[in-house]
Amino acid sequence: MKRLYFIIILITLGFVNLAKANTISLEPAHVRLSVSAGQAKNGTIHVDNPSNKEIKVRAYLEDWRYSSCKDGTKEFFPEGTLASSCSRWVSFSPAEFSLPPFGRQVVNYTIHVPQDSKGGYFSVMFFETDLAEVKNTPDSEVQLKARLGALFSIEIKDSIVCKADLESLKIEKENDTLKLLAQFNNKGNVDIAPKILFHLIDTEGQVLCRGKFDEIFTLPQDNAEVTAATKIKLLPTGKYLLVITLNLGRGLPLVKEIPLCIDQRGNILIERG
Repeated sequence: MKRLYFIIILITLGFVNLAKANTISLEPAHVRLSVSAGQAKNGTIHVDNPSNKEIKVRAYLEDWRYSSCKDGTKEFFPEGTLASSCSRWVSFSPAEFSLPPFGRQVVNYTIHVPQDSKGGYFSVMFFETDLAEVKNTPDSEVQLKARLGALFSIEIKDSIVCKADLESLKIEKENDTLKLLAQFNNKGNVDIAPKILFHLIDTEGQVLCRGKFDEIFTLPQDNAEVTAATKIKLLPTGKYLLVITLNLGRGLPLVKEIPLCIDQRGNILIERG
């Protein structure tokens, strides 16, 4: 008797597409809503079949969070696993359907927000389909499946705290490259994908170099290492000012001014105020 194995292959949310897959497309691929505590909100997701073959689809919810590298890669868990989950707030229909060639299905959802909710909550609605190929072996059968996900980011009105800081800064110069390393801490209750810029100026206000830190993605209370590198000419002994601007995506940017000193050996020292 053959054994049946299922292999799930992600084809969205940062994973590669498969040319031979019975693919679908989603609109929107990210649902970001602001809802009052104790209230409900309705919406729709359009699921399209761009192929000339019928596709069977199964929909379900899971939790997600960013992986430890915070580069946008996600980890998935059964619904209701994570403290930041809103998966069990979401009801939707239909959960299973067939898409005719070049057809569309409208999936209706309702989000019921508990009365005591504050901050940001997250979920993903996966739409799972069979791939075109089934590979057989003498004693087993392998069924390949693919899934696309529509992310949910729900923010509770009048409770948002967008707060972050950059800590444990380290600076070094290696040949003609200035390197920066720091710890970004999301201290609020919503997701933050900061844009972090910097420039170095001398005592006369002249800008010696500019640059930006690598892109990161964080959920509430996440910490992430951020790095940056830029070309720069010789830095003579003396005092400088490093200006770092953190754009958190809400409100005014956070600006940090960090006095530096280059000693006789060419070491970069952070002056503590």
